Parts: sequence; structure tokens; C-alpha cells
Amino acid sequence: MENLRGALLMILSMAGFAGEDAFIKLVAEHMPIGEILIYLGLGGAIGFGALAMRKGYCMIGRGFFHPAMLMRAGGEIIGTSAYVWSFTAISLSLASALLQAVPLFVTLGAILFYSERVGWRRWFAIILGLTGVVIILRPGLEGFRPEAIWGVVAALALAIRDLATRSVPRNIHPLQIASWGFLAVVPAGVFLMALSDGFVRPTGADFALLPDAMTFLGGAIVVAAGLYTLIRERQMLRKAPF
Repeated sequence: MENLRGALLMILSMAGFAGEDAFIKLVAEHMPIGEILIYLGLGGAIGFGALAMRKGYCMIGRGFFHPAMLMRAGGEIIGTSAYVWSFTAISLSLASALLQAVPLFVTLGAILFYSERVGWRRWFAIILGLTGVVIILRPGLEGFRPEAIWGVVAALALAIRDLATRSVPRNIHPLQIASWGFLAVVPAGVFLMALSDGFVRPTGADFALLPDAMTFLGGAIVVAAGLYTLIRERQMLRKAPF
């Protein structure tokens, strides 16, 4: 029963990610990317920051300047910006397909930087997945679209973010990590706005879509983290001596 519940929650989280992408793509048709990042970053930072403070954790603390947190923030900035940029330049399905390479890059990073051992099956899956990325991009062929590279950049940067999270000190609460991650996106939005023609007044529909996107994203993060914790705990219980 627990496995079924976990699978259903994972399906809902994936649906949330799809909804987030669709909403942002709709808003991006008439709103600068930088402005979208500012609204999402501030909204997410305030939301998760409020939850953190409710549990007794400061929204801003010295832990933000830990090297692992700074690396995570850098990956968040580049990854989120590149991803939003990618699905405004290419189809949503293509951008989403390229983002599926994140777990592959995370596994490779764990092997290179954390000396994690993997068997031949996972190596085969990595090679097969990377081959799929090349097939999607079609470099050198007529169907190649240079702007699709932004999707690969997003996947690499988000993988760096996830790898850096593993080195974050345990005294930093996950809600703080989430809040600071959203907050890190705001400077990227400000920088992109400096290159654009200025702010566009969002309509009521725009604001309605952007909170929905944050809700879906936040829910997906919480569900994924909780599901991972549940699975990991079950694995450890099975290995524990009786």
C-alpha cells in the first residue's frame, strides 16, 4: 500500500512539473523571462521562508554562505534561467525531454566527486541515456537546433545543484535550502531585466498562473524529498541486523 501511495505521489509531482512548465510558457509569451524569474524567486523565497520561520528557522542565516550552498545557488541560477530560456525558444516537449538527463548527470557527478560505485546496469543506463540526448539534439544533422543547447546547460547546472545539496551541512533545514534556492534566482532575473526593454505589468491571469506554478514546484520538491526519505529509510531497515 505504501509503495502504491508513493508511486501515485510521484506521478502527481511529475504532473506538477509539467503544469509549471506550461504555465510559465504561457506567461512568457508576453512577459520578459527576467521578470518571470523575479516573481517566481520572490514568491518561492517568501513562501518557504515563512514555513521555515514557523518551524523556528531563520530565513536568512550564515549557512547561506557555506561553499556548498553557494555552489548550489550557482547551479540554481544557471539551471533555472537556462531552462526557462530553453522552453521559450524551443518546444516544451523538447525542453522537458532534455531535462530528463539531470539524473544521468547527477549519477556521473556522484561517481566523479563522491567516489560512488555503480554496477554495469547503471553504467549501461547512463550511456543509453546520454545517447538519447544526442539523438534528441541531432548535432550535424538538418534537424539540429542550436537553441536546444540551453536545455543541456539547464540539465548540467541543475545536476550541479543537486550534487552540491549533498554537501550542505545538516544544521541547515531543507526549508531554508528551498527558500535560499528561490532567492538565488532573483539576481538572475534582475540581470536579465537589465538586458530587456523593461517590466511588463502582469495581468490578474498572469499572477494566477505564477502562484500555481510555484505551488506545483514546491509540492513536487516536498513530495520527491519525502519519497526519497521513505525509500531510503526502508532500505536501511532491511539492512539493519535484528
